[in-house]
Amino acid sequence: MRFSDPASMLNEEIRVQNEVAVMSLAREALEHHDTSLVPEVYGVPLGDKFPTLDSEKKRDLLRQIAQAFKHFQKYKPPESARTFGGLNFGPDGSLIGGPTPIAGGGPCTTLSDLYQEYFKTQIGFADKCDIIRGWGDSDLRTRLDQFGAKGLKSLVSRVEARPTLVHGDFDGNNVLFDEATNKLTALLDCDFGHIGSQYPRTYDSPFTGDPEEERLRDCLVNGFTQEDVQRKSESIDWMTATMRDEEFTKAGVERPSDIQGINDLSAVYWFIQNISPPMFFLERWRVKATPERIEIIKREARNNLEKNLDLWVY
Repeated sequence: MRFSDPASMLNEEIRVQNEVAVMSLAREALEHHDTSLVPEVYGVPLGDKFPTLDSEKKRDLLRQIAQAFKHFQKYKPPESARTFGGLNFGPDGSLIGGPTPIAGGGPCTTLSDLYQEYFKTQIGFADKCDIIRGWGDSDLRTRLDQFGAKGLKSLVSRVEARPTLVHGDFDGNNVLFDEATNKLTALLDCDFGHIGSQYPRTYDSPFTGDPEEERLRDCLVNGFTQEDVQRKSESIDWMTATMRDEEFTKAGVERPSDIQGINDLSAVYWFIQNISPPMFFLERWRVKATPERIEIIKREARNNLEKNLDLWVY
């Protein structure tokens, strides 16, 4: 049993309904791939074991992940839930669109409207935060307001988006596999599931300060080169990154490099997250954080916001 944190900035009123609704669609999306993947929960977390596996087993698992990802991506939500946002159940028990578990999103008819709601919600959180105080201590707040009014929708509308079932947290911690057979056995935790774009939350902010992270972002958008396979880095496993791209290509997954405007969408997503860093609302984090650490996080968020606004000329 898991209890959520009331200060987590999530929409507690609909989290359970949304997760149940997403799981029901996930079963439909995967029924022609592997009916055991969602309901049978056994195995060990893939994230703990993946680094220790040989390249052949890694590729085999990435092949299975690519197939699951493709079925999510290709699945057509029911007409009643073909909006951008979360999922819920109507009075008659039918599955319908609803707000996202991340506060302030949906249901919306366009992806631009969904991101506009996310933006307004984060501005509201920023105004309530005693650390950043709405970014009103400089011209940053004025620039944010101008971008929200004039620039955000035009950037997001560059994406050729269609309503797509999104797991929301598809990583090694939420995938189980059988060590004996090397077979995926479970896809867990649909808490952040929603209807979004074909390739959501694909990579980190463009201004991470890590050249390797920024190179990976460029590769995801523009494609990998032969030299990338040979790259060595402490922060990026380049062999796995290129292997994953190869298996996603073979499976027919729409990758970031296949989707017009996805780079803009990713940048806007992480930009919005930096408007009000969530850890500033978590009491357990603030109790342990030193004033110096809080100032570092605040400065990093401000720098990210300002660099993006400079890029977008706001």
